[in-house]
Amino acid sequence: MPWGLLAGACVLGATGAWAGSRSVSALHERRVQLEREAAESEARVAELQALREAMARRLRVLEQQHQTAREEALSAAAACAEPPAEPPP
Repeated sequence: MPWGLLAGACVLGATGAWAGSRSVSALHERRVQLEREAAESEARVAELQALREAMARRLRVLEQQHQTAREEALSAAAACAEPPAEPPP
């Protein structure tokens, strides 16, 4: 009987050690996966920030072009509204 208990305890211990090592291995794999996903996410954030900055610069250029075109249109409208100059006699 004591040999059976000892064998049972050894089997139980070995099974527990095996399950524990698999659990630790799974946790390690999950940690590696999460680190990889975090690195990809950080790269994507940097890419989106660069895109946002480029779009902000482009928007400022377009606003400046729009303002210049508006001022030119107003000047042209004002020039057209002036009475024609009389030709010299």
